[in-house]
Amino acid sequence: MSRSQYALFIFLLIAVIFLSSCFGAAQQASVRVLNAPTTVETAGTIAISWEVAGQRQVIPHTAIYYDTISIPGTFDTSVTPSDAGYAEFTQDFASGEFTIPRAFTATFKAPNTNGTLYWRAHAVVNNVNYWSDEFMIEVFGAEKEELEAEPEPEPEREIPVAFTSSYFIEVDNNGFYIDDSDVRAIDVLGGQNVTITFKVRDADRVGPGGLEFRGPWGTERIPPNGEATFSFVLRSTTIVRAYQPFTNQLVDTLRIRVQ
Repeated sequence: MSRSQYALFIFLLIAVIFLSSCFGAAQQASVRVLNAPTTVETAGTIAISWEVAGQRQVIPHTAIYYDTISIPGTFDTSVTPSDAGYAEFTQDFASGEFTIPRAFTATFKAPNTNGTLYWRAHAVVNNVNYWSDEFMIEVFGAEKEELEAEPEPEPEREIPVAFTSSYFIEVDNNGFYIDDSDVRAIDVLGGQNVTITFKVRDADRVGPGGLEFRGPWGTERIPPNGEATFSFVLRSTTIVRAYQPFTNQLVDTLRIRVQ
């Protein structure tokens, strides 16, 4: 082997080792839950520990994402936090430089009302998203004293002024709007029939394909300047998602909160 051939061989060997190292760092990363409670009292402190494994490197973000709504399924590496749709996330390691592999622990407050909290651990490694499975924590205790107290006769229930059974909502690539004001959530009464009309704005603001809506009614595509009305009854809070139909890109979410 000539000197030039030998030099070329050494160069190619170094390049292969370097590329294999980079590829391995992305492929070998994982998120694993180490310790988490399954129950907690209302307004109590929740501590969750998880591990981000992989080749030694620095990552910019890892957190616990949580919500009172379950977002089931297996999340692959293409699912971003915005795609996932969880309402909250821990701030302890949300931004910075963190060397892995290592374990992380974050704390946050439980809701003030009884119910179920759903959560996942998440990390960004080499610009790729890694998720744990979804877990749940039962929240209890807030209403105990009230239930034990002597109940007083209740007057005939009236629908609060803040609630309505009918909404007209405009939508474009920047979000949902009521009377030209950006809206992220609406409130309805559980068990009451709800009617929502979604109007998609013009093609300059949504694109030629319009928008695709996914909610308790299923999936419906609405063209630019078009509208569609949906009627349904809810027993628990849910999320409506608007997507670009051709790219399946999430545009925005609207939370329908049941009171």
